[in-house]
Amino acid sequence: MKFLLPLISSERDVDMNLLKQNKALPVRNGCIFNEYFRKDQDSTILKILLNVFQSARNTWPQEWEDPDSYVLTKTMGFSGIMRALPDMYLKGRQSRNLSEEYFRTIFEAVKKDMSKRKISLTSDFFSASASGEAEFRNMIQASVLQL
Repeated sequence: MKFLLPLISSERDVDMNLLKQNKALPVRNGCIFNEYFRKDQDSTILKILLNVFQSARNTWPQEWEDPDSYVLTKTMGFSGIMRALPDMYLKGRQSRNLSEEYFRTIFEAVKKDMSKRKISLTSDFFSASASGEAEFRNMIQASVLQL
């Protein structure tokens, strides 16, 4: 929830109170999922998240299935993806494409870059600290810019 809630509301306590009072929620600029939440389209948020993580799983199947050896499904991988999600989302929405294939294109570009640089999704290259997450996020964001 730590990474998802800021994508829905920048004022979650205020919005929670408004919901309890059956009042309309205001637009929260910069929160990519705010519109869906306000329109009671939680299923759209879920579908986008499923597309993101299914594409990561399909891009890195071995890394996904082996958390003892790889960091993709650990906090570092999850938080790197979630922090890069606004950039991925905005670019995809601009082109009206938030499909699994769209996100897969981004992750395949990251994978290709990692291969060129001879790095893998292991703790040897991505530390469990914020710097590992930031490096992964930055690689994803760079791939979005290349689209």
